[in-house]
Amino acid sequence: MLRRLRLAVATLLLTLAALEVGMRVFVLLKGEPIAPNESIENEWEWADEHLRAGRAVLESTLAYDPVLGWRNVASLRLPDLTTNADGWRSASEFERAKPAGRRRLVFVGDSYTFGFGLGDAQTFAALTQERLGAGWEVLNFAVPGYGTDQQLLCYETVARQYAPDAVVLGFFLRDYSRNLTDFRTYAKPRFELEGEGLRLVGVPVMAPEELYGFYLRGERRVGGGFWCSRVWADIRGKWAKGRERDIDDDSPGWQLVARMQQRFRDAVRQDGALPLWLVIPTDDVVAGEDPTFQPLAELAVTHAASIGLDCLDLAPKFRAHDQAHPGDSFHRPPEEGGHLSVTGNALVADALMEWLERRGVAD
Repeated sequence: MLRRLRLAVATLLLTLAALEVGMRVFVLLKGEPIAPNESIENEWEWADEHLRAGRAVLESTLAYDPVLGWRNVASLRLPDLTTNADGWRSASEFERAKPAGRRRLVFVGDSYTFGFGLGDAQTFAALTQERLGAGWEVLNFAVPGYGTDQQLLCYETVARQYAPDAVVLGFFLRDYSRNLTDFRTYAKPRFELEGEGLRLVGVPVMAPEELYGFYLRGERRVGGGFWCSRVWADIRGKWAKGRERDIDDDSPGWQLVARMQQRFRDAVRQDGALPLWLVIPTDDVVAGEDPTFQPLAELAVTHAASIGLDCLDLAPKFRAHDQAHPGDSFHRPPEEGGHLSVTGNALVADALMEWLERRGVAD
């Protein structure tokens, strides 16, 4: 009996060893690091890329920020993209003091709210300004790559200083996974559940030069050492991805979003402004073909209603337009980045005007 047990254990260990060696060879041939989680793998990929380049830089349109991780480069003057001296998407500077007799509408969000791939005048923030007229001033604080956590922090640390009358947080559904990582485009802050609230971790964010130096000197290494099991990493990664796909009331990722909704509501109301949680769907959700993020959209709308937070889900408006104008897509094709098209941005601006009118503040 003991001999059989030893044989079974030995067979299991040899099988696991063979599987580990096979997976290591596979990922090495693919040029991937042996990583225990997505955040570390993203960091290793960043380090490998910059070690090869011989310098520590972010993407050409992004600059390091110790609180938010990154923000837009200041004073960009590209053919279809302009940022002001503080890095916000505008040809004009944002003055802290609100002009007399004017109201302010503030946006925070990711690349969808930023208007990635479109001209300055084609973003839904700019189109909303056009529709509101001279009585309002629209300020766009969106930054590509942000998670919901960074968007909320951007409001709390920067945008609230500009005396808004209304604040829109652009919640693109796929940002859900960004809230679970602390390294994506670059290192980023994130929230953890704590009691009934949230605890901020990862700040201050390490400067790119400092992180690059750790890898250059060998104090951190791409690959994480020989004893980092690829089998265990793969099992844990698949489990985590499975948890992300199963979004319900008990999902840790959803609990983060729910608490961020409440924190956003409280912060904006404390500033005497009107908050709106804007749900920006994927094209699959609009088509009713996404079993992962459709529940997330429904949870966001339901929870917002339960805490008295205005929430606008764009999916019904997009569906109605798609049925009436099947050839006029509200998303750009995947090869162009897949963000909202000119039509999509115009639809969002129309929906925002309808919301402001229902609230009795559009004039």
